[in-house]
Amino acid sequence: MQQKFTKLGFVRTQVLPALLLFAIPVAGLYFAKHVQNKWDGQFIAALTDAVEHDAEVAPDKRQAIEQFYRDNPPSVLCAGGDEARGMLPPEYVAQACGDHAQIRWIALTSLGSIALGVLSLILVLACVAISFASRQAQYLTFVAGWNFLRLASAVQVLAQGFVAVMLSFWLTAYYF
Repeated sequence: MQQKFTKLGFVRTQVLPALLLFAIPVAGLYFAKHVQNKWDGQFIAALTDAVEHDAEVAPDKRQAIEQFYRDNPPSVLCAGGDEARGMLPPEYVAQACGDHAQIRWIALTSLGSIALGVLSLILVLACVAISFASRQAQYLTFVAGWNFLRLASAVQVLAQGFVAVMLSFWLTAYYF
């Protein structure tokens, strides 16, 4: 008995797995951006409070300091090398720049994984479109698509595994 084709069956067997390809990278990217924004905000709030209560700092100098750190948040300065890290307090560099680097790796790996997933989907759709031309084209697109997807899948497993492991630590460390 042959099963009847339905839109729900197509969504369940084709679309949902394709979207699940992006679940871990999107979660990793969202978490990394959330943490970076929160840490940057906490730093700027603490800096603003410290500068407001420092009688030795002139009001125009306060505004310049606050504006500098709003334009150049700690997450950017930590990633900017030794010269940029020199613009942060040494205690902050020692305590937080390593954490910023790990969060940045989560974001970069997630972005790379998303880009590779989009590229893979485009290549698959292109191979399907080309395969309708002839039997020879069908064979060639199958071979090309198969070899690309084997490599892309291996890279996706490594990248998403990295993001998942990092999230397993950082979600617990950040929220608890």
